[in-house]
Amino acid sequence: MVRESLTDDRIRFYAAFTGDSVVGTIALFEPGDLVRCGLTPEPGCLEVGGVYIHPDHQRQGVAQSLLAFAEDELLRLGHDFYYLDAGFKSSQQYWVSRFGNADVLLRDYWGQGAHHMIWKRWLGGGEVRSFGCDGKVSVNEGIRGVE
Repeated sequence: MVRESLTDDRIRFYAAFTGDSVVGTIALFEPGDLVRCGLTPEPGCLEVGGVYIHPDHQRQGVAQSLLAFAEDELLRLGHDFYYLDAGFKSSQQYWVSRFGNADVLLRDYWGQGAHHMIWKRWLGGGEVRSFGCDGKVSVNEGIRGVE
């Protein structure tokens, strides 16, 4: 996704840094196959994905800060909502605790009892929230110092 974001303007990739180390990522892109498998996305809408947090930095607010940044970026780009999907059980637990039950559940998609979840998230009536990470993490578009 990082490589594609360098040549495809439809993919926006962001990384959270602590010093020179990447501690998390998030991306905005056209809805992928899994979202399109569960619903018919509206033209021009975006998906939030590629949310990965380094294990040493989980449960420290990095994902929350990256998501807030992505939502602000979506509002800046004129979007009212976005899609987000999760197949990993640990990711699903996080998103369910944050957003509640998924809007679409693809039962047994990954095998018996291994479902895939899709959320459609509305952006709070166009209200842009400020972004901050208490000075611990900065978010920058693209990748800096990573090969």
